[in-house]
Amino acid sequence: MFGKGLSTDEIFQAYYYAKYVDKVAATGKAEYNIPMYVNAALNRPNVLPGDYPSAGPLPQVMDIWKCAAPNIDLLSPDFYNPDTKYWCNLYTRRNNTLFIPEIRFDSSDGAKAFFTISHYHSLGFSPFAIEKGNDKVNTILKNTYNILQQLSPAILSSEPSKMNGVLLDKKNMIDTLSFGKYLFKISHDNTLGWNGHKNDSLWDAVGAIIIQTNEDEFWVGGSGVVMNFLSVDSTYKTGILSIENGEFKNDTWQTFLHLNGDENHQGRHLRIPLNSSDIQHLKLYEYK
Repeated sequence: MFGKGLSTDEIFQAYYYAKYVDKVAATGKAEYNIPMYVNAALNRPNVLPGDYPSAGPLPQVMDIWKCAAPNIDLLSPDFYNPDTKYWCNLYTRRNNTLFIPEIRFDSSDGAKAFFTISHYHSLGFSPFAIEKGNDKVNTILKNTYNILQQLSPAILSSEPSKMNGVLLDKKNMIDTLSFGKYLFKISHDNTLGWNGHKNDSLWDAVGAIIIQTNEDEFWVGGSGVVMNFLSVDSTYKTGILSIENGEFKNDTWQTFLHLNGDENHQGRHLRIPLNSSDIQHLKLYEYK
């Protein structure tokens, strides 16, 4: 039901603002028929409508915008709030494609970019004031975008069910994803205990993107994650056939290292350590 739980003022403000913006979008499309989006400053905790820009395309008025502004193709969030998963879930309802045109520029952006593009299939991820970051933040985001650029052919050609990812921190240390006959148990690198990062301040957000290219083969890109593998069918065990470290040059994969022994914990896991970024080519197999 449109406007459920909203005041009459909120409903009318959203409706008339959406109608006005739709006219502007229709005029623009008459000249250049390209997708149009509108982004919203998210409502802040304990702040009443009107004290924040409450008429914009916020989750609680998404139905109104979808009805009143058919020329708007994407309703998008400006992220200055925590709880990335919560807000992304709200903005991927009603067949709305996620696009993040503005987000606070900080050290978690690399992990969030991996996660939102892989899990929600976001069209883009754009930190605000990207030219003003410090060396650490700039390096993290530069490495993240480099990995995503290298993987972009696989990302763009992947079926939605063949691509997913994780966002992990001290509160959410472990996640499990399924890819066909395999389960991926993915943990924050600090859960290992022996990685040398004992300081709580180093529980930075980490993330990864996983793309399945055939039944037993995957691309993994990210930072600060450890992956263990199980078979969906408990009568089988899962082994690591190979892990290659490398990069794409002119869309061609070049292997630098075959990761064995200590580098895959004697065949137990795939690991991309904290404070590093990497692409790894993974092949698995099942056995009894």
